[in-house]
Amino acid sequence: MAHRAVTYDQVRNVSPVADSWVIRVLLSRMWCVHDEFENKDCIAVDMLLIDSDGCKIQAKVYKMLFNNFLSDMLEGSVYVIKNFSVVPNNGKNKATNHPFFIIFQRKTVVTRSDPDVLHSVGLSPLTTSAIQELQYTDEYLVGVSTEKEYVSTGVVHRFITLELTDHTGKVEMAIFDEYVDKFIEYLAKFAHLRPVVVVQLAASGPVNGVLFGMYIMFLSHC
Repeated sequence: MAHRAVTYDQVRNVSPVADSWVIRVLLSRMWCVHDEFENKDCIAVDMLLIDSDGCKIQAKVYKMLFNNFLSDMLEGSVYVIKNFSVVPNNGKNKATNHPFFIIFQRKTVVTRSDPDVLHSVGLSPLTTSAIQELQYTDEYLVGVSTEKEYVSTGVVHRFITLELTDHTGKVEMAIFDEYVDKFIEYLAKFAHLRPVVVVQLAASGPVNGVLFGMYIMFLSHC
């Protein structure tokens, strides 16, 4: 007897109108969400999920469920996920333009799947000129500064401002705290080359053309 091919729901269709969604997605990124008043306390982990069509959706695992899921989930791996909640994507740190957001529950089931043709990084590059026009709010493609400090709610933060360029122009981006060390280490490692960076999940700052970096992946160099 022939087995029927398994079909999965498209991420673009995921919404609160149903609770039986089954999606097959690449876990492109994971990052810790810190308490607004206590920077060291990780209260949740957010994820960027991408399906075979390249459609992206953000997901969240709250701290009380870390042990249920995080030990078995790795960036770059593919998973089948079902039995989750879907809520409006109204947060202030949006990673995608999808109107909805996935919340993991105790009943959520996550199963590892073969990677086959799913996108390896899920990049949708934009030019610096498009960024400066502030037409988009996520995934930017696009270079250096002196380290500075500022104090927020009694916590001292370090940052550097980078000037990133591509064939259409340039844009400035600030990166903070642990990303400062990662970037300096990267530059030292490839000091004899001209670095190329891929910037994802950056948020547009209050000054036109200045981005505040939330995640940097050193994809390549030339």
